[in-house]
Amino acid sequence: MKTATFTLTHREREVAELVAQGLTNRQVAAKLFIAERTAEYHVEQIRNKLGFHARSQIAAWVAADPSGPAANHLGSVSLPAAEVAPPRRVRRWARLAVLGLVAAVVATAAGFAATSLFQHPPAPAVASPGRVIQLSIATGQLTRWSGAIPARTNAVAAGAGAIWTVSYDNKVLIRINPTSAAASASYGIAAPPVGIAIGGGLIWIATAFGDHALEPFDPKTNQFDQPVALGNDVALQGIAFGWNSIWVTDKNNSLVYRINPSTNMVTSRITVGDGPEGIAVDSTGVWVANGVDATISRLDPNSGRVVATIGLPAPPTAIATGPSGVWVVCGAANLVVRIDPSTNAHLEIPIDAHPSGVAVTRGTVWVADGVDGRLIRIDPSNGRVTSSMSVGGRIDAISTDDQSVWIAVHGGA
Repeated sequence: MKTATFTLTHREREVAELVAQGLTNRQVAAKLFIAERTAEYHVEQIRNKLGFHARSQIAAWVAADPSGPAANHLGSVSLPAAEVAPPRRVRRWARLAVLGLVAAVVATAAGFAATSLFQHPPAPAVASPGRVIQLSIATGQLTRWSGAIPARTNAVAAGAGAIWTVSYDNKVLIRINPTSAAASASYGIAAPPVGIAIGGGLIWIATAFGDHALEPFDPKTNQFDQPVALGNDVALQGIAFGWNSIWVTDKNNSLVYRINPSTNMVTSRITVGDGPEGIAVDSTGVWVANGVDATISRLDPNSGRVVATIGLPAPPTAIATGPSGVWVVCGAANLVVRIDPSTNAHLEIPIDAHPSGVAVTRGTVWVADGVDGRLIRIDPSNGRVTSSMSVGGRIDAISTDDQSVWIAVHGGA
């Protein structure tokens, strides 16, 4: 297998080890006597270099690193080429010269400062091509779409008459025509998007940071609506729609925000476990995957309180809900976990894969192996793997609607 070599700085190595110990950005900053924003920036740089999206992946990587926590620097570490992602854009406030990106960062910062709160940059023309693949729930067959989309994407959702994806690297929202399978439009986003949800007639985009990190987009007018103010120290990650609300996780402050999609107002802020990342909603409640303390927080939408905390054997990587229960993948432990909403009991299912995502449909659970580009089918009645298929590329995101499973991939044929 081809490998790639990365080098973390001494400070980045220190931050990675503290993240692996379960510390939040605020705790890392206090430990190292640096600003919280600086700690957050270091975490993003570590993710850039290693191609990771979640803190749990950093923790798993540190645990597997043969150089150990005593090392002053990472040196040369071999990673499978499948795990290598293009570096993300550095933040506009960062004063770090990184090869030829300095001019681009300065230009982006100046341009954004000159615009109003509701203006957005044009979508970039350069892209790492990706694709969206459709799997029919009725037949279990894949449809390889011929048209490439103009970016490698990290989230996908179906609804409002289209397939929607976002790209962290290119800071863009992409609209795909489900009939022609072609990207029909793209819209620039001010900050890197980390998640997408559809609800209340709008497309909701959670971005990694910023004073207005939650962006609603109207698919009828093709315009961004007024952003939702959550504070300038947020670090959003997961987003979901349900119970007539938008729910979004803030991993920096260990909070879940509930937003009324009719008014764009925050109706509640709920403290959950450390480092909340993934979130899913069903008829029984709201389920939050906490990447730092390896727990699931169960929220009661009626009271707005945490009614149960469920421990996991490893940090959760992704979460989804369906008729068969709540399904969590723990990538570092190669586990799929099913939680029974009626008892909160959980069943651990070992899996011979690198699980990175999960989608639940009627009578079936689909687990994405992002590294090997496989889609694994689990029978929820007995927790057994029934089939595995290649999708012809590395999986970046997975989602589902009533008729299909949608898989965002890059690379491959």
